[in-house]
Amino acid sequence: MVRIIVEGTNQRNAVKQIDLSKSIIFVLGNLDEAYYMSNSLNPDISADELYESTCKINIAHIKNALKKRFRNEQIARLGNNHIIYRSFTNQNFRDLISQKLSGLNEYVKNKFDLNINLSSSVIDVIYGEGVFPAQGTRPVFTTIKILSKGISVKLFCILSQIRYLQKLLTGLMKMRDSFLNSSIVKEV
Repeated sequence: MVRIIVEGTNQRNAVKQIDLSKSIIFVLGNLDEAYYMSNSLNPDISADELYESTCKINIAHIKNALKKRFRNEQIARLGNNHIIYRSFTNQNFRDLISQKLSGLNEYVKNKFDLNINLSSSVIDVIYGEGVFPAQGTRPVFTTIKILSKGISVKLFCILSQIRYLQKLLTGLMKMRDSFLNSSIVKEV
């Protein structure tokens, strides 16, 4: 569809009609006016409380919010088929964190050939540090990103030390074997 529109505008000598009758057009945007509770930066509001508030939003709220941005005839063209997103529940956030930590585990497995087992307390820490329900998922992603960078750096340092110790131990074992096979030990 985009290709058709671009071609139409590039070849535009005269007004051309484009048949979009078999197209679906999505108009996306945040309607903060409908989600009045999203202005609450209260860190004490729970994700479940915010979710319950967003469940009360209906098409009338959406139309009223749109009136603050568009003229009535523009709103009418949007129709009444609106997808109203609810905020995340407590469990939704925890599932998201678990999913992202699984991805982190996969990354560590591929990068370092290690399996990490993170306890549920890690989910609790990330939830406590990164979940601000009215702000959505971005703070969660940022918190996980910071955590994963810290884990990667620590793992790299630990693995570097292990490899150094392995080389050192290999060298010491060769010296020991060499000493045990030497003529000095055989004479005693």
